[in-house]
Amino acid sequence: VLLHHFGELEWFWLWPLALMLGWFLELPFLAHAGRLLFDREATLSDVATDCRRFGWRFLGARLLLTVYSTLSLIAVFGPIFVFSTYCFAAEALVLERATARGALKRAKTFLRGRSGTGLETGIVQLCILLAFMTLGEILGQSLVHEVFDVGGPGEQLLDDGGSIFALLGWFVGVPYATTFRFLGYVNERTRQDGWDVQVALLAVAQERTTEREVAPSTREDAA
Repeated sequence: VLLHHFGELEWFWLWPLALMLGWFLELPFLAHAGRLLFDREATLSDVATDCRRFGWRFLGARLLLTVYSTLSLIAVFGPIFVFSTYCFAAEALVLERATARGALKRAKTFLRGRSGTGLETGIVQLCILLAFMTLGEILGQSLVHEVFDVGGPGEQLLDDGGSIFALLGWFVGVPYATTFRFLGYVNERTRQDGWDVQVALLAVAQERTTEREVAPSTREDAA
């Protein structure tokens, strides 16, 4: 918003910036979802620790993906192929503790022969973001012009190419789109590797560890 109003940057350039910023803002929600998968009592401090640990690698993976997409513009459907191939790169980086290049390689191997899954996931994720953007625009314009009856036409998404309400809706949709892609990754891991069994075994192991830690203190209280 500051770049638009004070830097006079057009919406044509602002939306790509919003897209890249939304990519980076996926990290805390993805880290939290990953923690909750194995630990139901994950705290915000744990999420902050993961963000500090994976922040630069996450940014590096996103930059590499941007470079690949830019280079793929030579072909008409190049960017679509790139995003469908590396759809789960962020999940591979956070959940599998991979490096930036390792996450892209792992994501490509993970969807080898099933690029349609990545394409479907990417399309639905984009639809979620567009739906929130449209909803933000409709609700925001309605509140300003119909409910509060504020004067002035203001900027509108269809007429001016963007508005603060559409931008707000886009960023509000980031957690939902990220969670959807995360669940898609978990679904694929479950189908391929039986991840549900692994997660269940880890949960049992964690419960036994907790019981062992609590047991000594219980005996001391009894004594």
